[in-house]
Amino acid sequence: MEKRKHYRVKTTIFLLDHDKYLDEPGRARITNIGPKGAFVETDRELPVGTRVTLAFRLPGRLRRYKVPAIVRWIPGGEKKGFGVEFTKMGWLARRELSKWVLKKYMEGME
Repeated sequence: MEKRKHYRVKTTIFLLDHDKYLDEPGRARITNIGPKGAFVETDRELPVGTRVTLAFRLPGRLRRYKVPAIVRWIPGGEKKGFGVEFTKMGWLARRELSKWVLKKYMEGME
């Protein structure tokens, strides 16, 4: 059953910085993202509740996001990575991310 309240879109966004819990820059990547969270594909196994910082740029944008997040979900099976909830994001950054996600979502509906 789907619990999300916000849209997410599939994407490939490589993380820019090395977080102490994540792989070297360019190895971990966001494979879906929404205004409130994302899925990070990585070989690292982190327990639910782990706090991380995601640094990334949206495709086609110059703004660099550096967003604190908390691990909320770990997939079963062979899929590697974890789902995060963004815990602290400024209103302007969240608005820009929301607009980008909505645009990509609408493009996928065409």
